[in-house]
Amino acid sequence: ALAGDWDGTALTPDTLYDVISDFTIPLGQTMTVPSGVTFRVHGRNTDILVDGQLLVQGTVSAPVLFTSGDQYLNAGDWQGITFSANTSGHNLDHAHIEWASSGVKVLSGSDITITNSIVEDGTFGINVDNATADIQSSTIQNNSYGVRIYQTSTVSLTNANTIMGNNYGIYVYGRQVLGQDPMPTVSNNNIYDNTTYNYYANRFANAASITLDATNNWWGTTDPVAIANKIFDNTENASWSPIVAFEPMLSAAAVPGNQPANIPPTANAGIDQSVNEGDVVNLNGAASSDSDGSIVIYSWQHISGPAITLINATSANASFTAPPVSAATNITLQLTVTDD
Repeated sequence: ALAGDWDGTALTPDTLYDVISDFTIPLGQTMTVPSGVTFRVHGRNTDILVDGQLLVQGTVSAPVLFTSGDQYLNAGDWQGITFSANTSGHNLDHAHIEWASSGVKVLSGSDITITNSIVEDGTFGINVDNATADIQSSTIQNNSYGVRIYQTSTVSLTNANTIMGNNYGIYVYGRQVLGQDPMPTVSNNNIYDNTTYNYYANRFANAASITLDATNNWWGTTDPVAIANKIFDNTENASWSPIVAFEPMLSAAAVPGNQPANIPPTANAGIDQSVNEGDVVNLNGAASSDSDGSIVIYSWQHISGPAITLINATSANASFTAPPVSAATNITLQLTVTDD
């Protein structure tokens, strides 16, 4: 049986371990869980707490199971796996977590990668609170909240996750502080048949100016009206909810390893300008666009004409002062944009 602080003893593959009270991986220690291990957790208040580092190494044929030790199985039978604040390098591969209050809870400043895993039948499936999570090729199903993203979290949901059968599929809840609300990456997933909303976003500062990218996902349909009806965003709450952009969408279910091809962005450097020497010339590339994501890099370059000094050459809005000339002269600039 496991309880208290882990003593560093290596775990044996294909072995059942009963967790009879709170079990902690201490700070400075890394516990590697081999394939086929089962943790059977007893007690509604029992938690697996990771103060150190947790590496789960299941396989397709022998996943690592975290489950309830209760005779009658219900959501919240045990607390779940909690990754303490400011811990890093956690990796769950081919894990199966069920019947917890929060299957995976990642606290402030921590980071985790979850791949090829199942998180189901809990209150919260994956709960990311001001932390970082990369979730790929996993199934999050039959929870009250599938993936809950809170405060200034950085979450990537890609590579054919399936989020279905939850009350809320993806639940994004901000801080109402400009620049500190979560901006998750949600692409190439299957998000459908969640009871209340497939995607819920609320409590954002300056919400009407914020767009969350949820393009290139399969929503169980290609009907934009039906998809929009299962998304809670600025249409439902103009004061506090951001816009959730879901078009273009996939026309069929996403498959692991089959990321949609990137569509290059379009640069727009604005209209030609006529100015006098000594004038401050303002350049505006804000009309540049990316149909399947967002622009992350702007680069203004001087191509021809008299020498100039570009100010803020790596932002959408750059400027320079028109140089002295002896006659009408052309200055050519080029804007290059890079997407995500």
